[in-house]
Amino acid sequence: MKAAQGNLLKYVLSVLILLTLTGGLSAQNSYQLNTREFRFTKNYQLGLTAFNKEDFQTAEFYLNACLEQQPRNREALMLRAMCRQRTGQTNGAISDYSLLIKTEPNHAEALYSRGLLFYKKKQYEPASKDFARMLDLPQTETQAVFYKTGVNEQGISEVATLQTMQADIYNYIGLCAHHMNKYQDALEYFDEAITRFEDNADFYINRGLTFEVTGQTIRAIEDFKKALKTEPGNEIAKYNLTRMQSGQPEGEDAIASYTDIIVSNPNFSEAYFNRGLAYYNSKQYQSAMADYNRALAIDSSRADAWFNRALAKQKLKDLHGALSDLDHATDLQPNFEKAWHGKGVVLTKMEQYQNAISMYDLAIHYDPDYALAWYNRGIAKLNLKQNTDACHDFNRALKLGLITAKKIIDIKCY
Repeated sequence: MKAAQGNLLKYVLSVLILLTLTGGLSAQNSYQLNTREFRFTKNYQLGLTAFNKEDFQTAEFYLNACLEQQPRNREALMLRAMCRQRTGQTNGAISDYSLLIKTEPNHAEALYSRGLLFYKKKQYEPASKDFARMLDLPQTETQAVFYKTGVNEQGISEVATLQTMQADIYNYIGLCAHHMNKYQDALEYFDEAITRFEDNADFYINRGLTFEVTGQTIRAIEDFKKALKTEPGNEIAKYNLTRMQSGQPEGEDAIASYTDIIVSNPNFSEAYFNRGLAYYNSKQYQSAMADYNRALAIDSSRADAWFNRALAKQKLKDLHGALSDLDHATDLQPNFEKAWHGKGVVLTKMEQYQNAISMYDLAIHYDPDYALAWYNRGIAKLNLKQNTDACHDFNRALKLGLITAKKIIDIKCY
């Protein structure tokens, strides 16, 4: 009997111990869960506070901690994407916006922001698709209020609802179409933008530039005038109107025209760029350099300005400086065939013929019909005694219309 009671007592104790342990584990799990939630909330609040203070590096640190716990949390993804966008981490921001859109396909703010970043990267097809998707969002989604940030702006320009941004979206789709050489589509989108909001000078400027590309000069001038009527101080409209009404001036007339624009707006990079070109064409290379320096100080993201300054440096016998500028140009625009060709020319002058050939290879890769690149690659090969290959390049250049190649073919290729 005592033995039975002892066994019963052991059983009861073991059950009590089991229940106690189970209860303890349950409480521990609950505690751990609450702790994780607390940590997430705390990190998010610290990240948000840092973001509002524009300390984006610190904000991203705390948001990374949040997303390690909850990789698809909407608020943390959105805020980290905005941090990355403000600090120039374009690919990282696009990645975050894409994760957010995958989770929530109708996220208006993410679509708009990703579209802007694609546009900034000159990826016009995906940018256009994002903006077009915004036009098809359900009515409930278009009630969202979000920050409107321009393509070239780091900060927030204004708060807007999607309804008030319909015109902007049509404008961006028009810009994408313009850059993809779909000019008729671009004109239709700009028309729609202007119909929805006719007091925006940028819309008239963009349509005017498209009219110009399609040879509709009179209509282009009319749009630049409308832009100035809408916004009398708009320097871009003034610049384009001056340029078109003066019939693309050359020499001293061009220099004088662009100088007038610079006097009224000393921070207008396009005017410095074009005056630099006018100086270059007039063989005033030091003055051209000074204008390209100023244009790049205002906007260092212009591959064409780096390229043009490299040409001026070549004329001034600064080959190493020219090569450095051309590196900047191809970093900004990897398919810039003229810049690759320019590197080949500089390296040829430095007698680095094998490296020059590699640069000409890339120029031809991006533009197989680049006759001068074929010709100059042939010159570099001649210097390496690769006569057969050189003659092949000269014949290709001649076939593409470079008559100069015939003279060297007659001498070297027999």
